Amino acid sequence: MMALGSQRRWLGCLALASALDVVTHETLRASGKQRGPTLEPPFFGRTAAERGCAAHCARRGAAAGGAAGAVFMQHLRKAGGTLLRSYLVNYRCERAGQRSRQTNPKAGTTRVVVQEQLAFNTYSLAAEPHAIFITCLREPVDRVISAYFFSGKWKQNDHRRLNTTARSLEAWMKEVGDASARRAWSARDAIAKRGAWPPRVRIWEEVANYYVQVFSGVAARPAEERHYLAARAALESFDVVLILEKLQTPAGRADAEALLRRVLPPTGCPPTLPEQKVNEGKLRVRETPLTAGERRAIAALNGWDSRLYADAVALSDARERGPPPCPAPEAANCTVGAHPDEPNLLDGENIMRGCHRFWRPCGGNSKKPPPPAATARAAPLSSVALSNAARPPPMAPPRRG
Repeated sequence: MMALGSQRRWLGCLALASALDVVTHETLRASGKQRGPTLEPPFFGRTAAERGCAAHCARRGAAAGGAAGAVFMQHLRKAGGTLLRSYLVNYRCERAGQRSRQTNPKAGTTRVVVQEQLAFNTYSLAAEPHAIFITCLREPVDRVISAYFFSGKWKQNDHRRLNTTARSLEAWMKEVGDASARRAWSARDAIAKRGAWPPRVRIWEEVANYYVQVFSGVAARPAEERHYLAARAALESFDVVLILEKLQTPAGRADAEALLRRVLPPTGCPPTLPEQKVNEGKLRVRETPLTAGERRAIAALNGWDSRLYADAVALSDARERGPPPCPAPEAANCTVGAHPDEPNLLDGENIMRGCHRFWRPCGGNSKKPPPPAATARAAPLSSVALSNAARPPPMAPPRRG
């Protein structure tokens, strides 16, 4: 009877963890508490020298047959993540045979890890300072609207999209918000009981400060200034921060491709970033656009994300010249290991699982016009009209307290 009671309690705990939408509720070892995300300074940031040596280590590792170096991509949903994943697939993968759907790593390239469903663990920056970290962001309000038309108004796999089955924006945001509140409660409960934030947090759909939660590694509703500061410090440690709106122009794509070529080890057939129109999805164009009031309601939930997006734009403009030099290349410790027993670190080649979906033959992967002349550069995003001319003015930053 004791065993049966214990089994029932165990099953009950599993059900609770599932309901709270948190990937793991495992009991942390004493050392594991130091391997989760942190909101305390210095937020595990990287120095410019470490970022410079990351590109050097990736090239050295590729030359040694992948013995060192790694690329980590944080895939942000509805923010150009699939576009960037497609680029990395065509950088890393090649077909095993003419007719085979199997893909193998290209010689001379470094391994690539892509994470989409989990928030970023800031401890990864301290554990692997010589890895290359890449991501792509989009204007936060447009990202939420895109998510609504992609899988909110109707489920993504719902092919019978009738007016009678459509969810209103308000109903969808409430549903997502309820799940977000449960996730945030679970995070607070973990820090109270275990003295550490959950090292693995699943953030799939989110309508409030998604970027801040992902890059701080901590589920939070409402997000606070401390989450924003931790997220900004983590983002500043990334080697490549692309902005989806900048990739709408040929000059912007050329700049991004040049930056990626400077950071990643060279490959015989460098891939290209496919042209992708922003805010012009088939469903979004066909359906009635959101009102100014609905946009303001979304903006009110994303004050911290708006600030982080502005930081990302400035960071993207500053980083497009490429990584800084590595001050002591021969002394750099380029070992980047796998961490199969540690949560949410560089522990896999999971980009290889879906290579055939994005793979294109070398030389035939783009129909876009030729890149502009070398002297032409994309204008800073701050001087370019963003995707929606009718966008209301930005919200004021939220106050503390």
